[in-house]
Amino acid sequence: MDDRHPQGRAREASDLPVSVVIPAYNCEAYIREAVDSVLAQTFTGFELIVVNDASTDGTADILGTYERAGSARVVTHERNRGLSAARNSGIRHARGTYVTFLDADDVWRAEKLAYQMSILEDAPGIALLGNAEMNFWDGDNFTFPPLPAKSDLRPLQWERLLMGACGLSPSNAIMRRDCFEKVGGFDEDLRAAEDRDQWLRIVRRFRGVVDSAIVNAYRLRPESMSTDPARMKENEKRVLEKAFKSVRSPLALRARAYAHVYLDIAITCYEAGQRFGALEHLLKSCLVWPLPLGRQVKRTPMVRLVWAVKILLGRSTFEGLWGVAKRDLRARTELSRVEAGVAADGRDPSEGAR
Repeated sequence: MDDRHPQGRAREASDLPVSVVIPAYNCEAYIREAVDSVLAQTFTGFELIVVNDASTDGTADILGTYERAGSARVVTHERNRGLSAARNSGIRHARGTYVTFLDADDVWRAEKLAYQMSILEDAPGIALLGNAEMNFWDGDNFTFPPLPAKSDLRPLQWERLLMGACGLSPSNAIMRRDCFEKVGGFDEDLRAAEDRDQWLRIVRRFRGVVDSAIVNAYRLRPESMSTDPARMKENEKRVLEKAFKSVRSPLALRARAYAHVYLDIAITCYEAGQRFGALEHLLKSCLVWPLPLGRQVKRTPMVRLVWAVKILLGRSTFEGLWGVAKRDLRARTELSRVEAGVAADGRDPSEGAR
């Protein structure tokens, strides 16, 4: 591992509030946009650490320009060690009170750090803060929505995190660096769900909150949508096993957590075109917890019924019927508004335009 400390802004970090860590591997097409979104922050009290995880494309050359300009410190791995190891290397080199991450193909809004630090400065007891993110397809233009006038903080509950109900991602979360000293870094043996495992361990011991403001944009690419269902299943189950091993939990909570994991795997199988695998894991979800799952983030209690119909009908048939249903609902809603207008004043509301 080669850690270089260039002259300039990146070196003046001993008393800075925030360390920003970008793990980078073969991302020459996106790394400039990610780094530039950090350097464009309106909040300037940060250091930027980019971990080059043994890239074989032009990533190292691009990072060298930022390093020579004194805009970033670059930590270089001699061999590819994976996303968790890259984040952990950044944590070990961090000197800020808080640590935050940005994936190399994602983008921050310019006010991301300023918005989050204003919350943390008002509530120093918060150890982990997560926000919302927006998606955009690679190559598309996008605009961030306005930030809210005030924050909307909600507690991060360990039990809800077990169900996947958090909305956190490394690119929108910020946490105190001393959390890692107490609970450890990202599990380098996990090849998926490593961030969920990290949040579970932090929230078990520290105060975590989430806020609804959108602070980053998550880039969608065809290759990023092709998660391996088998790998996901193995790692998601390992995360739950670790969590339940550390805490004695009711059997009902365990059953619901595994039901959510099997549902997530079913959805991943469906997205990968594996309909039989999707049905298999949807059935497992129902067997381990036959009752409604309960309302979670972006998930209604009857979500499994919706997915059962979607899987059985197939994507094209379901989306066609869903489109017809939405058009019919809009038509009925518009008709109800017209009828309400007629009922209110006794005349056709369109007459005013004649």
